[in-house]
Amino acid sequence: MLPRMTTPTPAIRRMPAALALVLATALPAVAQAPHLVGPGGFAQIGDAVAAAQPGDLIVVQQGTYLPFDVPIGVRIVAPAGATVSPPIGAQFPVAIAVPPGQRASFVGLSWRTVTSYPPAIWPLAMQVQGHAVFQNCRFECPNADYDGTPTTCNGDVQFDRCIWTALDDCLEVAGGHVQLNDCNLAASWTSYNHGPAHAVVATGGVLEIFSSGLQGAAGDDLVSCPGSSAIVLSGNARLRITDSLAIAGTSWFLSCSPGVSAIENNTANPVLHARSTLTGSQGQVGFPPVLVQAPPITGPEQQEPLVGGIGPGSGPASGFAYSATVFGPLNAFVAVGLSFDRAPATTIPFFATPVHFDLATVIVYQTGLLTTPLAAWPGFGSFDTQTPPLPAAGLGLELWLHPITWDGAALRAGPTLGGVLR
Repeated sequence: MLPRMTTPTPAIRRMPAALALVLATALPAVAQAPHLVGPGGFAQIGDAVAAAQPGDLIVVQQGTYLPFDVPIGVRIVAPAGATVSPPIGAQFPVAIAVPPGQRASFVGLSWRTVTSYPPAIWPLAMQVQGHAVFQNCRFECPNADYDGTPTTCNGDVQFDRCIWTALDDCLEVAGGHVQLNDCNLAASWTSYNHGPAHAVVATGGVLEIFSSGLQGAAGDDLVSCPGSSAIVLSGNARLRITDSLAIAGTSWFLSCSPGVSAIENNTANPVLHARSTLTGSQGQVGFPPVLVQAPPITGPEQQEPLVGGIGPGSGPASGFAYSATVFGPLNAFVAVGLSFDRAPATTIPFFATPVHFDLATVIVYQTGLLTTPLAAWPGFGSFDTQTPPLPAAGLGLELWLHPITWDGAALRAGPTLGGVLR
């Protein structure tokens, strides 16, 4: 495979024009009449899901809708954004259980707790199983009267440009393969909801974090003063973090804590990290007290030449070109694959990292070298890529870019970029 990829052929050099043709011919596959939610369509998103078949597109207009479960693989797109909230005083469970061989996609939705008090406010309790993708979504629980993690994943799940605000742990990874691209997770707690609150808690599976920011909760009084780690790993969980920021929560009362680490690794697996800023909190120890800085990581760790990448802030949109930047070892060979389907994480013997594409259908879209040095990260470089303008009628069409690098020692796959067109 590699020798054919290292020397671009004329067909590859002409790929932007060829891609435009491929996109145009791919449109009929998604050009079915979508299920509309809002004025002129279904009153609730759940009604549209009940009427849909696997693979159908559901377009949601602006508005506020009741919580809904998803038992099949559908694409739910809110081009202008939409909010999902429970009735006042009601609990907020959401079950997303995607059957094997299917995938669910959610674009532009915000799951929010209600703001009225009283009665008591219940937090979001979303359980995600199977293969799912969330893009430009928000999980907001800034006001809840009970503890609870807004999102728990046990499957192959990708979050792109998503935001969490929670009075508890933001995200729990129980198993499977979870990828965060350009996301922000901020945990917090209050005087009536004591206890550590983390951006991510992983008890199993593989967690990959790219170009994201994670913040542990700050201590707010003498009970919760130590603050919290941004990420906590236990069991057999594995973490790869690249081009990201993880900060432990501040200890407001320095005398009560020696500080906490940004990443608390309680596993035997090393935390693989590259080009990231990991900061523990400060605390005081001994008498007279001495100010100390907690280490960025507790437990085993290892710096790795991991492949990173980031696309434009809003994600792919119909009528516009989609651009992305790949980060990896300086002067390494890079190939950008293109697919119209995001496959579940697959381990291929000659790849050092799992891939999310089918080797039989992926298109080698562009090749080159990581020759642009990154001043902040010696030894690493970047490579820019861009598609032609995406078809204006492409709402709901999927387009995925897969960066692959060869540094002379190993083939590595980076984050899956792109997604469902808004």
